[in-house]
Amino acid sequence: MSYNRQATYPWIVSLSCLIITIINGGIFFTFGVFINPLEDHFGWSRGEVSTAWTAMLVAYVPGSIILGRLADRHGPRLATAVAAVTVGLGLVLAGQVQNLASFVAAYAFIGFGTGATFTVPSATIQRWFQKRRGLMIGIVVSGAGTGGIFAPIAERWIASYGWQDAYRLLGIFFGSALAVAMVGALSAPDRLGLRPYGWGTEAASAGSSQSTGYTMGEASRLPAFWGLLAIIVLTMSPYLFVTAHLAPLSTGRGISASQAAWAVMLMAVFAGVGKVLLGAAAERIGWLRGAAIAVFINAAAVLWLMAAENPFTIYGFAMVFGVFIGGAIVLLMGSAAVFFGTRSLAELLGYFIGAEVLLGAVFSLVAGVVFDWTGSYFLPLTVTFAAFATAGVLALLIRPPVWKSTGDKGAFQTTA
Repeated sequence: MSYNRQATYPWIVSLSCLIITIINGGIFFTFGVFINPLEDHFGWSRGEVSTAWTAMLVAYVPGSIILGRLADRHGPRLATAVAAVTVGLGLVLAGQVQNLASFVAAYAFIGFGTGATFTVPSATIQRWFQKRRGLMIGIVVSGAGTGGIFAPIAERWIASYGWQDAYRLLGIFFGSALAVAMVGALSAPDRLGLRPYGWGTEAASAGSSQSTGYTMGEASRLPAFWGLLAIIVLTMSPYLFVTAHLAPLSTGRGISASQAAWAVMLMAVFAGVGKVLLGAAAERIGWLRGAAIAVFINAAAVLWLMAAENPFTIYGFAMVFGVFIGGAIVLLMGSAAVFFGTRSLAELLGYFIGAEVLLGAVFSLVAGVVFDWTGSYFLPLTVTFAAFATAGVLALLIRPPVWKSTGDKGAFQTTA
């Protein structure tokens, strides 16, 4: 019985984590397809609709930190249960709103639960795999890109049933899927008397055990913590702007709402491809060296988007940008475990992702307001290009802390 549990549990956990991140992507990638219907129905401006996106991202910050800490201490099931309730109910409520304030409140509710749908599975999968860790991180977080399939689905539901019923359908489906995934979201293997997959085949300093690595307080005193935080913020905050505004940006270039939704889906799907491919190659190319290459290519892709004027050039941007933003996400999430271990990994990722989401929320809101003022996304895209270029430079410069075991408690301290 023990042998069977050891052999099968890592794959059950993998499937559950993948389902959770697919829902994460579905939440993020469907927002943009509701912008034009909401503007038409209520007469709201682009900036006003963007306040709901900002509210979701702001609420995501405490959600990712609080629910990440909850997962570290009590296992991922409870955090996933909270996500199932808040995401499902929040989306159903979004379909019943009558004014901007209630719409913003619904998305804030959604955002808190969504905070568990990336940090928790990203940390959980790293605890269950020592061998092939990069590949498994890539597969799991590729779910966030795969969730982009819900963009054209939501657009079709809007066209067929109206935006209100489309929100209700999303709420029922996403909440139910998270509830199912909760069953297989198991605690760290050593809490169950098991070992990670491939135990003993790689350096123990990779932080495979639940009890190894830095606490949040220990990590925050290291220069590497702040360096990695800066790279993640500069990479991911602009990505949130692109995710939210690619659909309306595309329709502003003269393509149809359906074509714009397909562009969002292509970006999401190719992000999944990039996560798997670059995740599998992470240990050969280097976690941060690979991230640097990816974000430099992302910077070039933004210049491409600034000149895109038809569906084919926008689709080309979506595919290239998707591959390398997806790869960058995996490489940066994996870098956190390599740098600091898995002892408090969900909480650490909660702070990292919370910071980038908070700044991404502000950036997305400002981008919407700038568009209202100027009728153009030129300035936000220019800032996005600069952010990616800066992140690439930092990724080439930062070095991980050198670990030195400090005893039975599994804490580590830097020697350099």
